Parts: sequence; structure tokens; C-alpha cells
Amino acid sequence: ISGKYDLDFESATGSISSSTVRNGNFGIYLNNSSYVTLAANNEYADPTAPPSHAGIQLEHSSRNTLTANNSYGNTVDGITLDSSSNFNTLVANNSYGNAGIGILLNVCSNNTLTGNTIYGNIGSNGVGIDLYNSCNNNTLTANNIYGNSQSGIMVVGNNNILTANNSNGNVGYGIFVNKINNTLAANFTYGNQSSGLYCSQATSTTFVGGGIGYSSS
Repeated sequence: ISGKYDLDFESATGSISSSTVRNGNFGIYLNNSSYVTLAANNEYADPTAPPSHAGIQLEHSSRNTLTANNSYGNTVDGITLDSSSNFNTLVANNSYGNAGIGILLNVCSNNTLTGNTIYGNIGSNGVGIDLYNSCNNNTLTANNIYGNSQSGIMVVGNNNILTANNSNGNVGYGIFVNKINNTLAANFTYGNQSSGLYCSQATSTTFVGGGIGYSSS
């Protein structure tokens, strides 16, 4: 699929799988849409233009499932959940080689990210996974984040749970945590150019198991 809008879901439900989306402005864009399934799609080389700011973007869209999609080579972020996109599930997606953030959550809560691979995202915003602003009650499990031009995982929000994630070889921090009551369990962060774990104004942060400065192997 190639063209100005690529795929645009407006107040829609449904599914799309095993498709290639490239060289358009929107990539894949969901707005006010729920119960949409995106599976095994390849989305790449989209320059993107407003209102979309990522290869795959959800805005005001909840209870959707993204599984085994590839988002790469875009001029901004790979995958974005924005503006109260809540209760979404992202499993085994790959986001790499984008000129921005691998996976961005902005003002989003109760999302689950499991087994995603995020690497080689570049530029001044090249964070691996970024819970950017008012992101609460999200769960990140067994994600692999490496070789990004900024930090591996950034958390700005409350009551998030990070378990068994690997963040290594990033230019910034391995894991950055801000706000309150976040829990980190069995995460490994190593080979990053800045601190493995950096907590700023992070009250009641719990760190259990895992390792800083070495891998799980």
C-alpha cells in the first residue's frame, strides 16, 4: 500500500495483516478506533505528516492489538500511542532504524508491551521505549532495546511495572525513571554510555533483581 494516506482508521474496528505500507504520509493511523488488530504488517519509509507523527500511530484509540509488525526507516517515530490511547496490547513488534523514538507512549495508561524489539533508532529523539508524559499503570515485559542514539527506556509516570527487559548498548541511560511508585524487576541494563539506571525525582521506586552493568547470560 503506497500513497498519501496509506491506512487511516477513523472511528473504526477491524483488522489488517500481512500487508506492506510504505512511502506515504500517514503510515498506519488509528484515530478514535477500538478493537482493531494489526498483525504481521511491514510499514517503512514513510516521511509522515500531521496528524500522524509515526510509522504506526494510535490516537484516542483503546483496546487495540498490535502483533509482529515491523516499523522501520521512517523519518520520525516507529510506533506511537498518543492522547489517551489506553488498554492496548503490543506484542513482538519490531521498531528499528527510525529517525526518532522506537515506541512512544504519551498521556497513555494501562497498556501492555511484551516481547518487542527496538534498536538502531537515531537522532536527537532516538529513545528505545519512551513513556513520555503522564503515562501510568503500563506494563513492559521482556522487551529488548539496544543500540539506540538516546536512552533505552524512559519512564515519566506513576505505577508502571517493568519486568525482564534488556536495555543495552544505548548512547544514553539504560533505564531512566521519573515520578512515583514504579516497579522494576529482573531487568538487565549494560553497555550503555550513561548510567545503567537513573532515577530523577522518583519517589517509592522499587528495584528487585536483575542487573546493572552486566547481562543475564
